[in-house]
Amino acid sequence: MTHRKVKILYCDAFSGVSGDMLLGGLLDLGVPLNELQSAIDSLGLGVELTAETVKRCGLRGISVTVIEREKSPPIRDMNAFCQILDMANLSSAIKKKTFGVLQLLFHAEARVHGIPVEKVRLHELGSIDTLVDIVGTVYCLDFLDIDTIYSSSIPISSGWVKTHHGPMPVPAPAVSILMEGVPVHPTSVKLELVTPTGLALLKYFSREFGSFPQMNVEKTGFGAGSRDIQDHPNLLRLWLGHSDQTGANEIIELVTVIDDIPLEIIPHTIEKLLSKGALDAYMCPTYMKKGRPGVELKVLSPIGLEHELMAVLFYETTTTGIRVEKRHRVTLPRRHTVLETPWGPVAAKEVEINNEKRTYPEFEDAKKVSAKTGVPLIEIYNFFKRATNE
Repeated sequence: MTHRKVKILYCDAFSGVSGDMLLGGLLDLGVPLNELQSAIDSLGLGVELTAETVKRCGLRGISVTVIEREKSPPIRDMNAFCQILDMANLSSAIKKKTFGVLQLLFHAEARVHGIPVEKVRLHELGSIDTLVDIVGTVYCLDFLDIDTIYSSSIPISSGWVKTHHGPMPVPAPAVSILMEGVPVHPTSVKLELVTPTGLALLKYFSREFGSFPQMNVEKTGFGAGSRDIQDHPNLLRLWLGHSDQTGANEIIELVTVIDDIPLEIIPHTIEKLLSKGALDAYMCPTYMKKGRPGVELKVLSPIGLEHELMAVLFYETTTTGIRVEKRHRVTLPRRHTVLETPWGPVAAKEVEINNEKRTYPEFEDAKKVSAKTGVPLIEIYNFFKRATNE
């Protein structure tokens, strides 16, 4: 098996995290502002990004600001976010990950207010900035070709924050929900250090929260918070590096067997699990005691996300028990790319084995091109096969 450098990002959230801090740090690591602007322009929101070097307690960092060229109505519900995202000229991988982060935010807000997700209307988060921060961060991670992300524990501050519903204690209610399953530590700061958008991004992408991973550091980047706090530099520090290992890692396998649920519920549950960050989820037919037919549902989870995925299984199915085991997984070196075809660009993944590169289309992207052009899906797959062999 080929060995290559596995790219690693460590997020040191010693002063908390927000979407604009993540964007600033990623720009500081080398993502060109004009490339990021092009990705944001595809959303059709009419906004401009600015990035400037600022000082926080004497230390430099990049501050990102979203400027609306023309006033747009707020984006309140999930459907509105998805409509904008669906029309954007972005890869299916970026759209899928953005949707996953949005789901974390909306599910947290739904729990805060005790209402179904489809009835959630965002107020403070219902701004263009929220979508820009999420899409921008996902795009930057893809641009830097990051394989694995880790994060430090998250600081808990105190105080009060003004919201549409009146004053709320810090951490904000949605942040408190998102902190479930995440290591935290106390601080004496009486300001909001962690925003729902920033934490949702870290929770969706981070394999683990905790200590610094073993890696060779290549570069550090600093994203600046909007305020200059007296007690400490209000910065998010990003460490970019690599490991010379193959794509080997520890994961959690969740297994449950169900025999009392309509089978069409299972694909719906699998979609939910994948949108929440499951590495994979699939079902296998099986027979239970007394010969009853059933379904074995298996979920592969990053370490640290297993509790959230178990909550999906308990909530969406009739299961009353789940087996949890740590597994060792080995993956081929891979990267996301786009291949030009006679019918238009198609998102793809490129893997490497024994110095040979193989390119496979992303199914959803290929399916859309097939539906739009009338070209059989198999022909698109055959084009990829021929292009790889040339």
